[in-house]
Amino acid sequence: MIYLDNNATTHALPEVIRAVADTLEHYPGNPSSAHSVGTAARKMLESAREKIAAGFGVSEASQVIFTSSGTESINTAFSLLMRKNIAQIVLSSVEHSAVLQAATRWADGRTIRHVPVSSDGILDLDVLNRHITASPSLVSLSLANNETGVISDIHAAAQICRRSGALLHVDAVQAAGKIPLNLAELDCDAASLAAHKFHGPPGCGILFLSTPNLRQLAGHPLLPGHQEHGLRGGTQNLPAIVGTAVAVESLRDCASRLAAVSALCIDVSKATTSRTET
Repeated sequence: MIYLDNNATTHALPEVIRAVADTLEHYPGNPSSAHSVGTAARKMLESAREKIAAGFGVSEASQVIFTSSGTESINTAFSLLMRKNIAQIVLSSVEHSAVLQAATRWADGRTIRHVPVSSDGILDLDVLNRHITASPSLVSLSLANNETGVISDIHAAAQICRRSGALLHVDAVQAAGKIPLNLAELDCDAASLAAHKFHGPPGCGILFLSTPNLRQLAGHPLLPGHQEHGLRGGTQNLPAIVGTAVAVESLRDCASRLAAVSALCIDVSKATTSRTET
């Protein structure tokens, strides 16, 4: 079978599959348990967190929170960043349905505004600026669009948000594995990822938070519990998290793989043009 829908999900790498299987077999403990088996699982969990943080340019491992999916990561970001003074939620008009539904879920009577994009899918930064200077805002923008592949100028958007005091969440789910990704350089307050989009296992979402001082967050966890620094309750999916760490480490070769794919696209384009001219 030739599989061509990597935007929907990717096939886990062989080394990821082996890491998941090995963790299931040799690390059965609950990372929250105090006994030796639980302690071993906790060490595996935190080692994976450190590898994932390093792989995405995050300085403090505590800034990486594990969830069950990209959708849960997005909703957790909204729940944590939704401060009382936030008067509106601002999105682009082409956000993923997970973001649109999260905004509706967490608006709680607040206004939801949409920033248009050009015919080329480029975000209108002037409209963004006008929207968020009016009142305190939570802004959520995708880094890479799942339908068009357009990469947003998040750096410019972040500068506008900083000037207006707006909070910025970045949906980076489609970007990871497709472009080099340094989360710290996005200058956002939070970012969401999903392991199955970059050849990791399903069942592991990642929430990046810009501040290592997690008590500064004014919102409330989506799932209460003591796990994940009290920001996401529930026993962590250790096999998927360990597999995700392996997938993140494989992204070191992302640039060379993308260059190879680009070369193939250029070759196909040239061949198509040649046949058309003939």
